[in-house]
Parts: sequence; C-alpha cells; structure tokens
Amino acid sequence: MLVLTTPNREFNPLYGLAPGEFREPDHKFEWDRARFAGWARGVASRNGYRVLLSGIGEWHPTLGQPTQLAQFIRQRADPAPAP
Repeated sequence: MLVLTTPNREFNPLYGLAPGEFREPDHKFEWDRARFAGWARGVASRNGYRVLLSGIGEWHPTLGQPTQLAQFIRQRADPAPAP
C-alpha cells in the first residue's frame, strides 16, 4: 500500500494565495481535484493497483478539502499455475 498526499490547488484562495502561487516554496506542483484524480486512476490502472481518493482537513462545499489523499492498494496477482 502507498499513501500519497498533495495540496488541493482549488483551496489556495482561502489561504489568501494568488492564482498559481504554491503553499510552500519547495512544492513542485499543486493540482486541482480533477487532475489529481485522473492522474491517480491512470497510475493505478497501469500498475496493478486500485486507488481510493479522499482528503484531509475541513470540508468546503465547493472546494473540497485542503489536502488530497490517494491510497494505492496493490491488487493480488493470480497465483502461478501448478506445473
């Protein structure tokens, strides 16, 4: 299992950030929920995982949560056939 979190870019205006401004200077990207979900689902399907998407923090009715969370769970491989 792999758990990955990333900021929800849609939430940034509630922190007083300008469009395109990151929450932390060391961040390389901050995606909106649709882009993060699409990326996570693609990675999961290409690599034998299922993914559960959720969030962390206070819920906003239109912006979601400030932090996005993807839980990748490896699918069991079929056992090798007996010789």
